[in-house]
Amino acid sequence: MTQRLHPAALNCIGAGEFTYNQLYDIIVEQNGYNPKTYIMNTVYNFGHIFDGVRDTYLFFVEDPRGNEKAVYHMGYNLGQALYYFITPDVADYYSDAQ
Repeated sequence: MTQRLHPAALNCIGAGEFTYNQLYDIIVEQNGYNPKTYIMNTVYNFGHIFDGVRDTYLFFVEDPRGNEKAVYHMGYNLGQALYYFITPDVADYYSDAQ
């Protein structure tokens, strides 16, 4: 686990570069700007994405339904929503069409 976190934990500039490189790898190289991945992930993981965005929104508007002191949970929920939206082959869908 620490091997994956080391580049991001080294310093702020390294964390920004590491994050950018990871997003670039997933969005440009793995997905190749293919909208099918994003559409399928939105359809099959809508509940996870909605929950993450909703919890992030409730944190920023300081709604009593959200936990205004839990910055970690807000960041985790936002990251989880982004993960479920951009990661290729995370949705389990099967089709008879070949």
